[in-house]
Amino acid sequence: MARFLAHWRPSDSEPKPDLDAAMIRGMNAMCAFVSAPLEQRQIHTLDNQLSIHVAERVSELTHVYAKSPVGLSVIVDGAPQLRDRILTAQEFLHHVQLDGVQALASELDGGWTAIIADTANNALHVVRDRIGLKPVYYADLPNGITVASTAGAIVRSGLASSDFNLAVLGRYFTCNYRAVYGRPETFFKDVRLLGPGEILSIKEGSIKSFKYWDFNANANLFSPNTADLSAEYRHALDEMIRCFLKPRQSDRIAVSLSGGIDSGTIAGALHRHTKEKFDAVSMTYTEATDFDEGDLIKDSVTQNIATWHDIKVDWQVMYGELPGLYGRFDQPLATISIYGYDYLYRAGAELGYNTFFTGSGGDYIQAGNYTNYLYYLADLKSSGNPDLYQHELEHWIHHHSTAQYPKSEETANQFFAAAVDLTKPGALKSQNLQLLDGIASKDLRQVNTDWGGAMVGSYGSFLRSYTVQEYWYEAVAPGSGAEDIMDWTYGTAMTSPFFQRAIIDMGWSIPPDHKIRDGVNKFLARKALRGIVPDTILNRVDKSGFNAPIDVWVRGPLRDQFIDIFQSRSFRERGIYDLQKFNSLVDEHMSGDKNHMMLLWQAYNGEQWLRSWCDKRC
Repeated sequence: MARFLAHWRPSDSEPKPDLDAAMIRGMNAMCAFVSAPLEQRQIHTLDNQLSIHVAERVSELTHVYAKSPVGLSVIVDGAPQLRDRILTAQEFLHHVQLDGVQALASELDGGWTAIIADTANNALHVVRDRIGLKPVYYADLPNGITVASTAGAIVRSGLASSDFNLAVLGRYFTCNYRAVYGRPETFFKDVRLLGPGEILSIKEGSIKSFKYWDFNANANLFSPNTADLSAEYRHALDEMIRCFLKPRQSDRIAVSLSGGIDSGTIAGALHRHTKEKFDAVSMTYTEATDFDEGDLIKDSVTQNIATWHDIKVDWQVMYGELPGLYGRFDQPLATISIYGYDYLYRAGAELGYNTFFTGSGGDYIQAGNYTNYLYYLADLKSSGNPDLYQHELEHWIHHHSTAQYPKSEETANQFFAAAVDLTKPGALKSQNLQLLDGIASKDLRQVNTDWGGAMVGSYGSFLRSYTVQEYWYEAVAPGSGAEDIMDWTYGTAMTSPFFQRAIIDMGWSIPPDHKIRDGVNKFLARKALRGIVPDTILNRVDKSGFNAPIDVWVRGPLRDQFIDIFQSRSFRERGIYDLQKFNSLVDEHMSGDKNHMMLLWQAYNGEQWLRSWCDKRC
């Protein structure tokens, strides 16, 4: 894994006198929390218009940097994987010369980015992996174009302003996090994010981006034979594990294990493929909560795990760490779960593991998230199959209605009206994602009128369209930047086999009634995984995940820490909130009348981020 910071200046401009100092400042910011020895190099190319600083942990930069006699050079960050091999920079460059960058990038798995300099054509190309597992950022400024592995490196270099993007920040403070992440705009006004499956090309001072890979809306569905599909699914899992395990056999691997089907699948598939049990790390809490998956985790441990490390996180840990988070993270964290992953993987690294196999991505191939039910119901309602629609509606109500969140046909109809256009197959609507009406200040409402998330176009069905929405914006994007910083800081690699293209393509073609049936999702997986994943996990219908009891902690031992932020002069003078409504919301949460933890988490973290990244530099 490498870090790079590159600056391209126009051919008719004079070199910026302090460019080298700026580049060093940016690299130092990226490397500040890395204790391991780093090898660093400065590279000049394209008639000295392009200056690149690159750092890597390995003893030789040849793993991440290569050049050819015909004027091509490449820097690779991450793990570009071609079938069962992780490519070195030299191998990456060889395949670019053979197949072209678009063809190669479309076939590669894993999280990676690359910067390719083409001397013959005086051009620079920046490439991001298909799914967007690893980010890359850029700033198009009068003094040139800067590209980097992190947004913070561009800002800390001084080449771009630290001014915040009020529209993005306003959505973070007031909306569900799905309104914020995955867009090209970032929290910094001058810095942009290259999208998943995109190439940024810079030539003769012009800059443009385009998509080299996308989901195929016209791809056929598999023939709906459950027995055949189950066998094919198991075979695909075996091949997935083989491909991801082979280049990592010398790593010290642990499974990141929850009580869910997906991480249980990874543990079981590793055991099935190798006939050996792997170690695992999990995060649990001392408090008894509705989200406790401890018993389910133990079932996976008994069946498929050698040594299990139960990592406990509590309020004392958070009390000490929350104020300093944005010394290493350069953008506000979307959720408490992302902080939990940071703590888990740091603890795992301290135990000696350097690669964590995760179940991330499994939900998207099998309609595993709750909202998928509603998009499937929308497909049934618009398809003219009233009997099947009524059947699935009744089972959805039966399985998922709770006292806190009751379900009914009216609930479904309200969702359809807000989220889809039933007259246009696959057409999703942008929704107002504000967490509370009127919570934004009058001044913010005048500046920002967009309170929704970025939306994909139609992919032929509502369920398929929403699957792409999850990949591009709602599920992968909120965590990718933070997870990349975790890996770099701790010297780890979060490895998610479910993002393999072959598995994604298979999931794309599984018939929808093999994803959801009788009000239960992951229908095919629950059939195919018998004997691989414990039955207690496969039989479970509800879903929880790594949810920390932060709402309880903020009402108790973390109360003063959060209240101090909310009553601070800087927070109250930001002009973000209608303070009367915000104060009422805080009172409701602290009294236990309502749970406003998502908004309070974002309010706290947004303020801490502003203090660390903007106030000290504005």
